[in-house]
Amino acid sequence: MTITAWWWRGTDHSAGHPNVGDELSPYILSKVLGEPIEFAHADEADCFCVGSICPTTQDDELVSKRKTPLKIIGSGLMYPVPAMDHPMIDYRLVRGYLTQMCLPNYGASVPVGDPGLLMSRVYPLEPTNEIEI
Repeated sequence: MTITAWWWRGTDHSAGHPNVGDELSPYILSKVLGEPIEFAHADEADCFCVGSICPTTQDDELVSKRKTPLKIIGSGLMYPVPAMDHPMIDYRLVRGYLTQMCLPNYGASVPVGDPGLLMSRVYPLEPTNEIEI
């Protein structure tokens, strides 16, 4: 089953300058969930992953039209926002404590962590050569 996800693709992406952290989203998700990941627009995605994209969930028009809950997996905020409490949003993991504090009940049951930290587990690298300094 293909999972659709939305991650930030800023204006520089079209010029060949993607944000590396955000572009890790499909790779990390596919390794953790064991399913193929496909980019989708925010209003059609199954989940949001990586990046400071949680403010998008404050757009009631975007969220209210959903038929299934939007899963947040490791996204976060750069600044505080009013309480992020909507029945069509399922917070599974948030990136930091600022985001957790903006959730109902201060997100007591929502784990905190940046999915980028999983890279060394899902893409382990062994040094291929030594460099003399």
